[in-house]
Amino acid sequence: MPLDTTTIPDRADRTSAKLVKYYNVTGPTSYVSGGEALNFGIGRPELVVCDHPSNGTDLRVMRWDYTNQKMKWFDFAGAEIAGAQNLSTYSGRIAVFGV
Repeated sequence: MPLDTTTIPDRADRTSAKLVKYYNVTGPTSYVSGGEALNFGIGRPELVVCDHPSNGTDLRVMRWDYTNQKMKWFDFAGAEIAGAQNLSTYSGRIAVFGV
């Protein structure tokens, strides 16, 4: 199962001329090395703010790859999570700013 993003109801807004959307994120059951392409429903994401997803005892780092338009997952040492890892017990939130 790919990365699951769920829009948080009533949490879309406009800041000046920028659209802001908020999402709950649950990790994929089989992570794809290099990240997963996502469509946030925004023409061009200009800033993606991620909190640290947790499974209740451990944390991971999510980072948006602006060049390739993909969400990547890392451990706290900075290494990308290996492919085929189950991250479905991790969840967090992201805010996406765009036009």
